[in-house]
Amino acid sequence: ARDVAVTPSSVVVAGFTGGVLPGQTPSGLLDGYVRAYDIGGAELWTRQLAGTGKSDNLAIGVHVTSDVIHTAGRTTGPLSGNASAGDSDAFVAATDLAGNVVWIRQFGTELLDQADDVVTDGSGNVNFSTTLTVTVPIGSYISAIATKSNATFTTFTDTSEFAQNL
Repeated sequence: ARDVAVTPSSVVVAGFTGGVLPGQTPSGLLDGYVRAYDIGGAELWTRQLAGTGKSDNLAIGVHVTSDVIHTAGRTTGPLSGNASAGDSDAFVAATDLAGNVVWIRQFGTELLDQADDVVTDGSGNVNFSTTLTVTVPIGSYISAIATKSNATFTTFTDTSEFAQNL
């Protein structure tokens, strides 16, 4: 596992595997996963996030008041109907506490990108840190803020030329 989060009734881990987790369908490469355990350590559910390329969940955040688990990571191919922007893309995904994938957003540049961490606030806003590979002229800077409402990103403010509306 790459990261862990705790809810009032479970422990949730996220990571990646090159194999097949019980009851899951792999893509044949590296797949991200989210797995929940009850407080006693018994497995509640597992979701393997398989795309057409490699994907791995690098971090996890839990927004308990809306019963959503957010994961973030990178993928080298399309995930859940999203288009691939380039070499590797960042993604942020929402899963309910029963393990059902609610949504996945994938974004990036034509180079190497990944989401490194994800947290949620009490208002349901999803905040994530990301690594985007771009060429930035000397004296320029990059700044981005994303907010979530009703399971879709509603605003994306960016001072760089490569921003996309999620």
